[in-house]
Amino acid sequence: PVQAHRYYLYSTGTTLKAKYYATRKEAEIAMHEYCSKNSIQVECTEQDKHERKYTNHHGVRFYINRV
Repeated sequence: PVQAHRYYLYSTGTTLKAKYYATRKEAEIAMHEYCSKNSIQVECTEQDKHERKYTNHHGVRFYINRV
């Protein structure tokens, strides 16, 4: 059987609790909802096939990594 990938969302500079998601889209939605609730604006500053990094100019960083 093929094992599906999961995506791990974690952050530095926030109180967001790290969590696993079934898809990258779910992790991105959770990140954007957290940012919206806390008035945080981020932009994707690094991405490759398996990882994404979102940052702002106040030291906040979000990472979404395929595991």
